[in-house]
Amino acid sequence: MSGGRMGGMGGMGGGMMGGMGGMGGMSGEYEGFDQQRARMRSYEIIYIIQETIDPDSWYDTGIGEGRINSFAGTQLIIWQTPEIHEKIRVFLDRMKALLGQQVAIEARFLVVDENFLQDVGLDVEITRLYVGDRWTFSDIDMGSFEATRPVGSDISGSLAATATSNPALGFGLSYGNPLDDLQVNFIIRATQMHANAKTLTAPKAMVMSGETTMLNVSTYSNYKSDSEYTTESITTTGVDRTFGYWEHEIDTIQEGVLMSVTPVITDDKKYVLLNISMSLNDVSFTTDTVTAVDPTVGLVSDTYDLPTMDVSSISTRVLVPDKGTVLLGGLTLTAEKEREAGVPGLSKIPLFGRLFSNRSEVKDKQILLILVKPTILLKEEVEAEAVSALQGE
Repeated sequence: MSGGRMGGMGGMGGGMMGGMGGMGGMSGEYEGFDQQRARMRSYEIIYIIQETIDPDSWYDTGIGEGRINSFAGTQLIIWQTPEIHEKIRVFLDRMKALLGQQVAIEARFLVVDENFLQDVGLDVEITRLYVGDRWTFSDIDMGSFEATRPVGSDISGSLAATATSNPALGFGLSYGNPLDDLQVNFIIRATQMHANAKTLTAPKAMVMSGETTMLNVSTYSNYKSDSEYTTESITTTGVDRTFGYWEHEIDTIQEGVLMSVTPVITDDKKYVLLNISMSLNDVSFTTDTVTAVDPTVGLVSDTYDLPTMDVSSISTRVLVPDKGTVLLGGLTLTAEKEREAGVPGLSKIPLFGRLFSNRSEVKDKQILLILVKPTILLKEEVEAEAVSALQGE
């Protein structure tokens, strides 16, 4: 390069490094957890400079001799003429001014669970029934008592399991003795339960205008995803021994609320354009059984988990005033399960038919409401407030 070019580089080299150092606010958020991402951002800036500021003067994109190298992902070393250096300085100053536009995102996740259970069962068992001197009926069981036990849904908080596992929710009566012509046993099961639950989570994040932030309120669950039986043979003191064991694979699954927000500040600094994408993941598990043959003990079995995930998602683009609030709703999971069984004909008789039928009902609902509030934070305003607070003291 000519002396003029080198002189320009020497005169502006420190300024360019200082400029990128000032832009550390852009890459500083990445340095703590992903240095490579900061380097990619510096390459992006190099590309923009070479494509917008006198493209023909660059060695990589034109016919010139100018060059830009990235140093540590936070600084630029530039070989160019003083005129191009000045244009780059103005460009970087504008970039740093844009970096001073940040948005504070406040979110409210409200999860409302509503669970209802009603279970009425009557088990009538006739141990012995004499009809005249010739006919005798014994062990007559209606059979629908166990068939209509409530079945839980995949929505969290379902009350069906509580009613099924609690033997104290029913009682039995019996009439007759061995000398009677009629001996009847009654077992009555009557349960009605209702539960409400509310969970409020309020994450906050600071993000630059045009960047994306993730707000997740989730739980990671480990589960046994597979089972495999392995046998090995060893020899001890001249005796061959064979033993077997189960090998398990453990996987992780994520459930909860996952949301990404990309705010963009408008030119008048009064509104924020929000790009919001979110999903509600609800996971339930069932079990399956696998069998294998052990040469010593024969058939062996083990269980593993099968996850089922219900996903509700929503994406929207909305314009919100500064410090305004947008409400997102409609993420609802609902399940209803009814079971009814009885004796044909007899179960349809008004009032009396209740003795020959059983019925259970389970209703579960989960509602997710999201509130998002953006607050514009301009560098000049924040600095002015900080100075005013210091002077007030």
